[in-house]
Amino acid sequence: MTAWETLLYCGITKLPVDLKQICHKLGIGLLSYTQGYRIIQRYGLLPALRGADGFLFRVENGPSIIFYRPEQTEGRRSFTIAHEIGHYCMGHVSVGENTLRRSGSDDPMERDADRFAAQLLAPSCVLRGLKLNSPYAIRYACRLSGRASEIAAERMRRLEARDMESMRRYGRSCFFRSPVEWRLYCQFEPFIKESLHHPDRA
Repeated sequence: MTAWETLLYCGITKLPVDLKQICHKLGIGLLSYTQGYRIIQRYGLLPALRGADGFLFRVENGPSIIFYRPEQTEGRRSFTIAHEIGHYCMGHVSVGENTLRRSGSDDPMERDADRFAAQLLAPSCVLRGLKLNSPYAIRYACRLSGRASEIAAERMRRLEARDMESMRRYGRSCFFRSPVEWRLYCQFEPFIKESLHHPDRA
């Protein structure tokens, strides 16, 4: 599943995205390193945890579990969990395997999971509907880290510039060309309308 398909499937209707709801709907366990210590120890994963913010592990004859370092800031923790949900939804992990890699890895799967996390936590069509394009506004609405908010804001600026060019050249927007994008916007629309009416709730 793509990030947008995941939001649709899990019935997410507002920001910030409820990652616990997504994990529950997908049947993924969600535990801090402290909560999951015995499981981590049982499968011999302790030596690999140093420097890792989180990872996904598929238990043999059991569920997939996302483990995360509890000391992270809220924004970083959200991105870590969303990144691991991306690994799960894109089928990156087989039974008995894990995603214990390091941030900054050149592995294409890591880049794909980063993109998934960004689209899951800050879907562009929803940000556009809310008229959010500054790092601060996006950080506040989506509960992202400062860096993730800056990246999301830059993405929105690029999309808005492309949209203006599309309107100038072809007389039509480049948003909502995808049926999935339109369905996602419609799913969030009540929240978007309420937030625009009461901006402090966005």
